[in-house]
Amino acid sequence: MKAAISKGPQGLGAGEWVQREDGAIGEVVGRYGESVVARAWELDGRTGMLTQREGAPRLDVREGRVCRVAVQDKKGGDGERAVTYLGASLGEAPVDLQSIGVEWPGTLKEEKAISADQLSVRSLKEISAAREWQMPRTFEAGAVHAYLTAGLSSDAERKSAVAEAFALANASCLPRYIRSTKYKVLVSGFLMGARKQAGDSRCKWCAWRGGRIGTRHACGDQAEDVAHVFAECPRAQEVWRRVLRWWGRCTGEQLSAQDKRVALVGGRSHTWKETQFGQLAEPFAIVHGVTLEELRLAREYSRIGAGGERSAAKIVERIRRRIAGLANARAGQIKRLSERQHPSAEEGKVNSAEAYEAAWVDSGLVKRVRGQGRVRLARQ
Repeated sequence: MKAAISKGPQGLGAGEWVQREDGAIGEVVGRYGESVVARAWELDGRTGMLTQREGAPRLDVREGRVCRVAVQDKKGGDGERAVTYLGASLGEAPVDLQSIGVEWPGTLKEEKAISADQLSVRSLKEISAAREWQMPRTFEAGAVHAYLTAGLSSDAERKSAVAEAFALANASCLPRYIRSTKYKVLVSGFLMGARKQAGDSRCKWCAWRGGRIGTRHACGDQAEDVAHVFAECPRAQEVWRRVLRWWGRCTGEQLSAQDKRVALVGGRSHTWKETQFGQLAEPFAIVHGVTLEELRLAREYSRIGAGGERSAAKIVERIRRRIAGLANARAGQIKRLSERQHPSAEEGKVNSAEAYEAAWVDSGLVKRVRGQGRVRLARQ
């Protein structure tokens, strides 16, 4: 609820906000003779929030200046209320709340300043938390994703590289469970390694494979981590080789299974001499996300000892079926948006039928099944 802006102390009425010279802030209750009585509020200088507790004292604010309050929240518990405090007004002229804004601190995202008339308790909490933002530890020197920022001299370049990685993980075409998997790969959010899991923290697939063919543990005594499970493990390497070979035969884009940017992040732009493969962002996001998800499931299958192991060939076959299912689901979504005449389905937009044809069909990744209204994955 926006509080009205007074034209000066002489016109104060109930509900107005005033700040005295000593910094005390009050909400006007009424006039009693020459005094202007207000309920006292406490200002948190770090968050910019005002709070009022039960039994708050009364203030005489007749010599104070009018304050601006943009949002008032009366749902607080324990007799406490909170409002957004914006400061003292300038002279006696009313101030347009849209001309006042709060800027976001520098994080990975470029956020616009929030105008005062759109401020909320939630947005202020987000801004307060953003001021304490730090680079995720997985991107620090020597960490699992240090390759992303290696060789970048400026802080802005490092932030840009990390921001691109998170943007790829949050692609709108991906189901939520795949976005979750990709995010956990970036922040090392799985129960892997000696610190996060009890018992033998080595790669179960490598131990099983070593026992089957009579060789030593393929990974030595190194505890598994996201880099090993999703990129470095011999099984993961074979999966990526097969998936990327199929991708290359269909699209002509040659990617290496040894490239961690490709396997762990899903980044491809660093391999381009030109941007001829830029229109394939959506299908590759799905191919990459599905591959990570199937590698995760195979790892869990190994850890629980369900008997036997999923070979690379079996994992790739599961990947192909899931990609085909998501490609058909995406085609159905675009058809529904087109029927509803949604703005994003207009020609040239991201959800247009033309964009889907260019990314999936014209690229050779899928083929139309005649008379069935669906697509199937190309067998290259």
